[in-house]
This record gives sequence, structure tokens and C-alpha cells, in this order.
Amino acid sequence: MKRKVLIALMIVSVLTGCGNDTKKVSTETVKNTEKTETYADKPEETELDITHLEEIFQKFDDVKNVAYVSEDKLLVVADQMYVIDINSCEIVAKNADCDYVNGEIKIYCNDNNIVIVGKKYKDIGNQKIVFLDDADAPKQCVLYYDYQLNLVKNINIYDTFGLNPDSAEYVAVNQSGNLAVYDDIFGVLYLCDIDTKKKKKIFGKRNDALVYDHKLQFTISGGIAFAENDERIVFKAECRDYSAEEGRSDVCGIGSVRLDGKEYEVTKAGDEYTKLEVFNHYAMLSQDCGYTIPTGKVIKYMIDTNCAEMINLKTKEESESLYCAKNGNIVATSEKSKENHWNIRFYDATLGELISEKRYDALPLGNYREPKIYVFEKYNIALLYWETEDENSKDAFGFVQYSKKK
Repeated sequence: MKRKVLIALMIVSVLTGCGNDTKKVSTETVKNTEKTETYADKPEETELDITHLEEIFQKFDDVKNVAYVSEDKLLVVADQMYVIDINSCEIVAKNADCDYVNGEIKIYCNDNNIVIVGKKYKDIGNQKIVFLDDADAPKQCVLYYDYQLNLVKNINIYDTFGLNPDSAEYVAVNQSGNLAVYDDIFGVLYLCDIDTKKKKKIFGKRNDALVYDHKLQFTISGGIAFAENDERIVFKAECRDYSAEEGRSDVCGIGSVRLDGKEYEVTKAGDEYTKLEVFNHYAMLSQDCGYTIPTGKVIKYMIDTNCAEMINLKTKEESESLYCAKNGNIVATSEKSKENHWNIRFYDATLGELISEKRYDALPLGNYREPKIYVFEKYNIALLYWETEDENSKDAFGFVQYSKKK
């Protein structure tokens, strides 16, 4: 095993309660601060034989989506939808109705339902229906399934609420199944009740943008999600100093708002951070380096304080391939090695500490993008899912077992 590395943390202090200057603090200071935060209890570790899991996942072809159902289960959308129990190594539910999954979707799970947000399409043989104009084009739908994958409710956001969010990133689902929807055309965030079919405005832009605390002008740019026990909505933003200078570029930001719209906070993150994952008390921002150079940094945004902590990863290349466990306690990254293998690393999200590093060389690097990583902390295993860039090759799956510090 490679030596374990302690990652230094830097607190990026910005805006209200954080000051305007970037400050560095010791790792010990960060540890003491984090102990006051409320996070999910660390699950008891369990050994698991992954042989049967590997056999199940090797059967899947033309995979469209993979998502957590719980800390023990995954949803895989391929030729059918499958719910896979990691503990029992079994497929526990499936459904052949996959006519809506060919575009961008988001998947949520609460106590009662697996909820999928996406645009519904229909197949005619092997051909897609051709939509002649926007009026005919499919609108965002929210589909509610029970845990046996029986469809129990289908909400067309346009027909039900008169809203037409362009992307699934502008829709969030809370634990009761109600929706937050951002209308990106008019710049208004709504709370939508699926039972009464009524919507309530949370907030909206004035004069083309919102202004935070006379310091930032901003617009919501996607990635909305419920947090703080469904009492706030977290969002990614595009920010610039207020009053905005002519020709000044926007930078990435992150913020949150209470459901009554009376209290909202925004902070600048920088122009590199675009991928957002939200948990109950904090959110992670990582890079999407299509046109930028990776920095090896990840932002952890504390929702209650509107402050951001910068986590430095071991190598720069990792920051564009960060994935979180279901509860957010562990983040995992991947890196292509010059020796033709993958380095998979696991970090403690609370401390920013590298806790394990594994080498995976059962798959050649050619024709595959960086893997998506699904971490099952209870069993100390992670599923690696590679999308192929070759039309003649199939997607690939693999597992790694990692160790944790005692």
C-alpha cells in the first residue's frame, strides 16, 4: 500500500461572516472546527465478497445511467432499469420501461420513491421520433417509482405548473416528493407542490440579475438541490462584483436560499468549479476541465455559514474526476497513470485527508473516459464505471476494495 498522505486544507474566506481575504489555517484548526458540524454517523464496516457483483455488472451493455438508490443499492439504466443490492449481490427489482432515459436525467431517492427527472422520448422501432418544433418537443417530466420500480406517478412540469426548465439540472426533489424548479428563461425559482398542483415563487431576478448584500450580482446557473433537512435550496451561480464593471467576466459561485425566499447567501468560488454535489449540510464543487487546466483543488461549501474550504488533492489531474459517496463522507478520484493503469484515491471529506490509494490495471486506458466512481462506505468498496469512446466497444465496470485508517 502506498503511504497515506495528509492533505492540507485552506479555508477560503469570502463575503458575510468570512471576510474578504483568503486565509490559511492549520490542519488541526480545521479538524477542531469540523467536530462541531453535524454529519451522518460513520457506518460500521463490513467485509464483502465482490465476485458475484462483478458477474452481475459484466452482463450490462449500452448503459445509460447509474445512480445511488441508497447506501446499499444502485440503480442501473441499460436495456431495462435495475435496482442492485450491493449487500446481497442480487438484482432486487427491474422494469423494462426505459423510453425516457436517453437524454440527461437526474435521479433522487427518498423514503417512499425512486424519482427520475428527465425528458420523455418514445422509440419507433430503432428510430427516435423527430420533433418538428419546440411545441412538439418533450418537456421535463418527474417520474415516481416505488422500490420495486412500479411507476406510481408521472408529473409533466410544463402541463402541471406551466414551467419549462431547459435542463434536469434546474429541477430538485425533496424528501416529500415536492419540487424546486428554476425557470431559466425568466430567472425565477419556484417551489411546486405535486399534490395541490400549485407553485410558489421563492425568488427571482430584478433588472436581469439578483444582488447579494450589495457585493455580488448573480444569476442561478443550474445544479439546484434541497439541503438542511429540506429547509434550504442550494444552487450554483454565475457571479460578478456589484456594481458590475463593463466587460468583466462572470465567475462560478455557490449559494443557498430559504424556502420562503427571505434569506439567501452567495459566495464566489472561482471560474474553475462547475460540477456540484449537494448533501444535507454541505456541498462539493469540483472541476469540469473541458477547456481549462485542472488545479487539483476541490471546494467544500458549508451551507449554514456560507463559507468555503479548499481541499488540495494529491495530484492536479484528480480534480476533474471527483465523485462522492451517497452520504458525502468519502470522495473518490481517478487518475490515468503513465504506466497504463488507473490510480483510484479515497479522501475523508470532513478532514480532507487521503485515506486509501488503489491501483487498477484490469482495463486498458485506450477508448475509455475517466471512470465514474460509486463508493459504498459500509463495505469499503467502490464501483468503477467507464463509458467507452469507441462505438464498437461496450461500457466497462470494475470494483476496487480499499482500506481505511483505524
